[in-house]
Amino acid sequence: MRILIALNPAAGGKTALKKHDQIKKTATKLGLEPEFIISTHKGYIAQAIEQTALNNYDAIVAAGGDGTLFELVNGWMRNSSLNKPPVGILPIGTGNSFALDINLATNDIKTALEIIASNKVQRVDLGKYTTPEGSGYFANILGIGFVTDVIKTAQYIKALGNITYIVGVLHRMLLLKSHKLRITVNGETFEQDNLLVEVSNTKYTGKDFLMAPTPALPTANSTLPLPAE
Repeated sequence: MRILIALNPAAGGKTALKKHDQIKKTATKLGLEPEFIISTHKGYIAQAIEQTALNNYDAIVAAGGDGTLFELVNGWMRNSSLNKPPVGILPIGTGNSFALDINLATNDIKTALEIIASNKVQRVDLGKYTTPEGSGYFANILGIGFVTDVIKTAQYIKALGNITYIVGVLHRMLLLKSHKLRITVNGETFEQDNLLVEVSNTKYTGKDFLMAPTPALPTANSTLPLPAE
């Protein structure tokens, strides 16, 4: 089973690259044939996956956190290959909210690869967004306002590990301010002061903040074949 692993060395507070050899060794023991794409800058994974002949692989795997998955998903969706393989996750990032929704523990590389090797698949939804700069897709959340401010702060303190997003929330609460928002939902328009809007495809955000208690994703462990274009 030939798999392409897109690894983000900046994930997990820049610890993800240290797991490269462990991932390769474990994958090989499970009968997998891993190849790696190592990101060098923001947007690299999305571009690389878009330009890869995906029909040459049995699975495409995001090794990192939610940001890594976001890039891989967008490259996967833009790819023109006729037969695109399912997407898998190795949750080795700072925030692994999507993985948490499917019962994958952070840094549990062996279990994640076992799921991929067993070729368990489950179809999931993606969200699509459009901005003046273009459009794209998201697997777990889309947010504006406070939630994006927290993420901006978290980018500078990822070395703190598991408490990164908690510290980000506390910091931004000290600077808390509202913004005027106009939003239309199901044909009805609202205009009011607002702190944040988050569209959730998963229950969790920022690692383990429970934002949407009603589950949208299956709870069974699986690799994730994303919907066709």
